[in-house]
Amino acid sequence: MKVNLDALTRSEEFVFKWQYRMLGDFGKALVDCFCLADGDNFERLRLAFPVEGEGMYNYLRVHGWWDAVERRAIVSEDEGE
Repeated sequence: MKVNLDALTRSEEFVFKWQYRMLGDFGKALVDCFCLADGDNFERLRLAFPVEGEGMYNYLRVHGWWDAVERRAIVSEDEGE
């Protein structure tokens, strides 16, 4: 699989790296916090981490967002990789 991360915004890239297990330990822990947070705490996290918060909000709450991100990022599906 060939990927073009330059085609993504920073928030899209954050979620893409999470989904494809490319994040470091802090990024993974931050995703866990977003996923476990209630509404008020989710908004607090978004204030502290606006790029990551935008990506997580879109991933969790915007229908079709992730599919569109994946289509833009994946350049080709090479056989045998």
